[in-house]
Amino acid sequence: MFTEDIALFASEELEKVILDLIDERKKCAGDDIIYFIIHNSNKSEILSDSEIVALSLNILLAASEPVDKVLANCIYHLYRNESHIDLVISNDCSTNSILQESLRITPPVHLIPRQVEDDSCVEGVNLKKGDLIFSLIPSANRDEKYFEHPNTFNPRREFKEHLSYGVGIHACIGAQFTNMQLNIALQKLVLILKNYKEITPPTFGGIYTRGATQYNLERV
Repeated sequence: MFTEDIALFASEELEKVILDLIDERKKCAGDDIIYFIIHNSNKSEILSDSEIVALSLNILLAASEPVDKVLANCIYHLYRNESHIDLVISNDCSTNSILQESLRITPPVHLIPRQVEDDSCVEGVNLKKGDLIFSLIPSANRDEKYFEHPNTFNPRREFKEHLSYGVGIHACIGAQFTNMQLNIALQKLVLILKNYKEITPPTFGGIYTRGATQYNLERV
């Protein structure tokens, strides 16, 4: 059984692994993110080992924690649009198109808090310095100004620039890693999806991050 003690032990062991890697990368070159952080830090603001550990864990979790949610969402959409399963198998539609449309219409991260730096007015709404606002990603991803029939799952839509990975300086640094993992998983799954069926529709939960908390399938 997975307990709090086991989780704490695993966390401590992972921290030890990262600390060992930090020591190694201080001595020897590498092509990983830890080497990049160590040797490209601002000389006046060199990061401590604990800060590098925290940043590494943040990147790792950001790239892995939403994966199960996104994968379940992809399966959910494919079962409701089964023609796309055949299109992917016949190479008439890429798994990445399925993935990006699923990310658009059902993003794993739903809201991002931001603090207003200066008095501002956005779309007629007055915001004061220090105000806390919540950016709603699902709303932005269904903006009718950019997405035709925004509530329809359509992997072949022309405009695909969703905000599920953020944008600009706030873009998710783990996005490419996540895309790679999910595309590999989808390429394997589409081949066997029709061998299974939903027992019941998935149960969705969560506010900040949202996804299937329970999804039961059975072999046909």
